[in-house]
Amino acid sequence: MVILSLLLAHLIADFWLIKDSVVRTKSKKLKKYMLPHLLTTGFALAFIWGYIYNFSDVVTHFILPLVFLFLTHFLIDLLKVNLLHSIKPKDNHSLKKLGFFLLDQVLHIGKILAVCILFFDLQPTKITSGLVELLGGNQGLSILGVGNTLLFMTIVFILATSVSGQVVKLLLGSLPSELTNFEGEFSFKNSITEEKYRHSAKGESDFTEE
Repeated sequence: MVILSLLLAHLIADFWLIKDSVVRTKSKKLKKYMLPHLLTTGFALAFIWGYIYNFSDVVTHFILPLVFLFLTHFLIDLLKVNLLHSIKPKDNHSLKKLGFFLLDQVLHIGKILAVCILFFDLQPTKITSGLVELLGGNQGLSILGVGNTLLFMTIVFILATSVSGQVVKLLLGSLPSELTNFEGEFSFKNSITEEKYRHSAKGESDFTEE
């Protein structure tokens, strides 16, 4: 439940609460961008602290994880902003943006796993075995229980809608301009060929294509 709660909090903040205009100007509006993550992460940690640990040891189970997640999130986003600024306008940068987007999400998942290991005593072997059992086991979602199943299904919904939509948007970012260029070249060559045969008595009008 700890991993699912923190992962859901990250996805909600990253894909539901933050507008595209804020993402495009992340370096200028960093405080506005970090606020939704601070709120959702704080709410998730408060839920974990109260529901699982009965509000015991507030420093280990709430304050330190919150500070760790906030600082690492800030550093990861700062790295992403610098990488995006390194892309030249003339480059075909849709695939580069997609690569930075995927790297950003992998690093965020890594920081969530790190905080679970450091502050919530989750062992990497148990995390791996639980994931294998969930994805490849015969019991399926029944091993999660009701609460974890709701968290897992919400995560899958966000991945299948908002996250996949962002990936498709980045993949097809340069497609409209390429179609426009192709249409212009085709029409130009066709008009030249028609002009060539306009005053000719022999031969049939034809066109070439590239």
